[in-house]
Amino acid sequence: MKVLRLAIHQLEKESRTRGIKLYNSSNTLMILDPGIDRMFEEIHKSFELDKTRHCKFIPEQVTNTVMLNTNKYLMDERDEVFMDYTKASLDNLASRIENEVFATGGYYLFADYTFNETRYLAIILARKKDGFNIEFNDQASTFDFKDTKNINTDKLAMAYRLNTGIYANRATNDRNYMALVTNQGDKMSDYFIKWVNASEPVNGRIQTGILVSALKNIGSPDPEEDETTFQNRAYHYIYDYKKINKGSVNIDKISEYLYGDPALLRKYISEELDRDIDPDIRPDIGSLKSLIQIKAQVNGIIVTIEASRFGNDVDLLPGGLLIRNQSIINQIQSQRNAEE
Repeated sequence: MKVLRLAIHQLEKESRTRGIKLYNSSNTLMILDPGIDRMFEEIHKSFELDKTRHCKFIPEQVTNTVMLNTNKYLMDERDEVFMDYTKASLDNLASRIENEVFATGGYYLFADYTFNETRYLAIILARKKDGFNIEFNDQASTFDFKDTKNINTDKLAMAYRLNTGIYANRATNDRNYMALVTNQGDKMSDYFIKWVNASEPVNGRIQTGILVSALKNIGSPDPEEDETTFQNRAYHYIYDYKKINKGSVNIDKISEYLYGDPALLRKYISEELDRDIDPDIRPDIGSLKSLIQIKAQVNGIIVTIEASRFGNDVDLLPGGLLIRNQSIINQIQSQRNAEE
């Protein structure tokens, strides 16, 4: 972990009122030290633990201040350009929240850092009540950390993180490059989402498809358990979990239940499938059904069908099974011709 640049600004208002109460803007970058590196390592980990959503910029919003100034900085990576990016972004935020009745603001930490050789730009909303002991020095127009050891990053109010490597290759890689922590989870955080120009979250159908692909590729941790049994077991666990959890499931809990390792599924999805999945998703049952395999066997005939195929290209008829699939027909015909 290495923080390359860090700027802090303060923007606060009273909840249920309009207008900015406090606006302190730093004129210089923070002096970096190992304590700041450790602090941002904990902040980075919070993106994996909190209610994170993965998305992208909305490219049609061509005048968005955060997006425009991010692009300027990535093309000209000087200290003064980074400061311009932070100040322009904060000015735009001030104009957005002054009429947001429930917004309160706090300290805004703009950082450029690397973690495990991957580079990120982040904006963190921090509050003193969460353990961020930061004070503004009026004479120097800078901020000072009073304590970088006892910061509570368990529940960041709001945070934004851009993976600069994926963002640079966005023309050829469709992977999401932005992560958001939005623990408030309601309209009070809408202004933050619009400020950083975040797209709508990836829908449940797509995320369920990613989860199913991972489960099928990894398979059962027990070599004695056949594929059909494992996939049926995974389906019923996720389906029951969704029912008792108001339609939502946690990927790490699924991973821990099926594999005994809460990190395995999301790590596999990121590193092997080159995709992203939110820590909490709302599974689409239609997509989830592709995990269920129905298997039947009699002497000379073995049939295995994914449950999601029924009603599409597979139907049960009185006394018969109808399969509408030209590829299967071609395979059977080809093998029969070869035998003749």
